[in-house]
Amino acid sequence: MGGTISLLASGGNSYNWSGPGGYTRIGNSVLRTGATTAMSGTYTVTVTGSGGCKATASVVVTVTACKNGEDAIAFETLFAYPNPTNNQTTITFTALKAEQMYLSVFAVDGREVAVLFDGMTGEETPYEFVFDATELPSGTYYAMLRRADGTTQQIKLMVVR
Repeated sequence: MGGTISLLASGGNSYNWSGPGGYTRIGNSVLRTGATTAMSGTYTVTVTGSGGCKATASVVVTVTACKNGEDAIAFETLFAYPNPTNNQTTITFTALKAEQMYLSVFAVDGREVAVLFDGMTGEETPYEFVFDATELPSGTYYAMLRRADGTTQQIKLMVVR
């Protein structure tokens, strides 16, 4: 048995989660104990507000096997809210160790439209960046977090007008 996956959403009246392997949950939080590699993947929450407006956010969780055979959560979480957006969205990640990282946003055609972070992270440090999409046309974009070893994590961002 591994660690715990714990996710929390706020700001709405109802919450519907989906995740790897057909995982679903109603409520503002996800708590999965005994994390295994099969629980790795994208967790998505749809938040519904009091007026019926909906917003969706996703986070990628990767559980990797430790040397002792147990599984442990071992990758940064990348998250954007609100998503979709019509002007600005906040993109966050938490670095687990001090290392060189690069966070940028790409259009669906592969064109880089913004660089949000390019530097050394601190161990166990959360980072938060406001991405201004007011000048971009409606469409699909991707926030990509790249580590010095070349591994990447990405989430889809939707800009709607």
